Amino acid sequence: MAIHVVVVALLSFILSYYFAKKLNEIDAVRQNNEYELLEISKQLHESEMLLQQTESLAKVGGWEIVFPGNKISYTKEMYSIKELEDGTDIHFDNAISSYTPEYTEILLEHYKRALKDGQPYEVEAK
Repeated sequence: MAIHVVVVALLSFILSYYFAKKLNEIDAVRQNNEYELLEISKQLHESEMLLQQTESLAKVGGWEIVFPGNKISYTKEMYSIKELEDGTDIHFDNAISSYTPEYTEILLEHYKRALKDGQPYEVEAK
């Protein structure tokens, strides 16, 4: 009986040690991934700030439309250019109505193609 208890205790110790070591390895990988994610997040924030500054200096804005639902989001500068309050809901018709007729047609053409093919597009328009 004593041998059985010693063997069970020894096996428990070995398994506990093994799993503790594996958990430490996993935790080290997790910490490394968190650090990398934090660094990438910082770089993204810096890029976003630079983009906002550039848009503001150049008086250039941007917007995107997300399918499904035709949800439109403006950049901060685009709200300023359109003289709208940040966060104002934008409808597609309103988004393209302020462009010149030639650019409105180009935007509509790309929009229809995106609906049909599901391909993203990027257009510069005045």
